[in-house]
Order: sequence, then structure tokens, then C-alpha cells
Amino acid sequence: MKIKNVYTKNREIIHYLFFGGITTAISIAVFDFSIAIIKLDVLIANIISFIVAVFFAFVTNRKWVFTQKEKQPFLRSMLLFYSSRVSTLIIEELILFIFTKILSFDGIVVKICAQIVVIILNYIISKFIVFKTINNKDTQKTA
Repeated sequence: MKIKNVYTKNREIIHYLFFGGITTAISIAVFDFSIAIIKLDVLIANIISFIVAVFFAFVTNRKWVFTQKEKQPFLRSMLLFYSSRVSTLIIEELILFIFTKILSFDGIVVKICAQIVVIILNYIISKFIVFKTINNKDTQKTA
């Protein structure tokens, strides 16, 4: 019973980490394929991996992670989600640029470290902005 209680109490974070882990694996796999097989520049490879991973993340976050009763309208949450992810992509691109282009660190190592920063930022933004629970006060107009 204790495991079930821990799961119930922490369902959202457990699902976020589970699907975030899959999203991260997709992002890193597409990134590695793009630089190792296709021979793309790390910054271009990162954008491609971002596009693929964000699509997967939006679907899983909306359906299984942040499951509030009253969701924001689909298009609004999608626009907020993609906008927030573009913001963290810029941060990730800066990290990759500084550490691979200027400091000559290995691209995969930097990508993995940058993903940790991005995962934390994305959770905070998703929980408190993109998929926040709508209160009746939020939906009613005041005179």
C-alpha cells in the first residue's frame, strides 16, 4: 500500500519524469543521429531534435502528466507550450554554443547536461503557466 500511496501523492511528477525521460531519449537519439550519421552541425541537429521531442512532449504532457479537470483551450495550451519550449531551446542553444563552439567540449556530453537544465525549466513553466488549473475566477470576467 505504501508504494501506491507514494505514486498517488506524486503521480504528476512521476509521469513528468517518465515521459520527460522518453522525450529526452528521443531528443538525444535524434541529435546523435543528426550529427553522427547525417553530419549536421550541432546547433542545427539540436533544432531538429527539439522539433521532434517537443511534439511528443506536448501530447504526453497534455494527456497523461498535467491532467486537470478544466484544461485551457487546446490551441492556447499548445501555443503556450511551444512558446515556452522555444524559450528553453534558446537557453539550450546558448549552452551548446558556449560549451561546444567556444570551450570545445563534446557535443553529446553538453547536450545531456543542458537537458537537465531544460527539464527543470520546462516542468516549472508547464506546471505553473501552460497546464495550470483553471479556476472559476480565471474564467469569469469582472466588471
